[in-house]
Amino acid sequence: MGEPLAIDLANTVKLAVDPQLDLLGDDTRNAAFWSLERHRLPEPAGVPSLSESLALRSALQSLLSGIASGAAPEAWALERVNEVAQRTRVTTELVPAESSVTTKPRWQASDVADIALSAVALSAIDFLTGPNAGRLRVCAAPHCSMMFVAMNAKRRWCTANGCGNRERVARHSRQQ
Repeated sequence: MGEPLAIDLANTVKLAVDPQLDLLGDDTRNAAFWSLERHRLPEPAGVPSLSESLALRSALQSLLSGIASGAAPEAWALERVNEVAQRTRVTTELVPAESSVTTKPRWQASDVADIALSAVALSAIDFLTGPNAGRLRVCAAPHCSMMFVAMNAKRRWCTANGCGNRERVARHSRQQ
């Protein structure tokens, strides 16, 4: 959905469809998710295992949905996100840029799959400690669990065309 990486991973279970859809439901779907996010991951990132993806997703769902509802974060979820974030080392290096230099991050890990997971965990840390953390919302549709960053304070649904439209149609039907 184009949310921060951590929110995109947490949103890989779709409850608003029947039957509900797990976008990480097997190795093929897990690989497809990481392939779709590839453009947002550091260069050497590999594809994490399904079990590692599910474990991080579970921690992110707990952490993000709790914070969105005003609850204190659960210790196990914080520990998991912190542990995954610490699996990599990120340094900054100088690289040439026309007649000057610029910087780029250099990611290092013993397993390239940890780079992808760590990038997501660091996304959670950056988001939750950044200026938009208070804009985190859970979709107002009764059967949806999608989270999003509400840049517009009036935004209530994960998507205007999906849940928003269904809710407006249902409200109109009730009024008739």
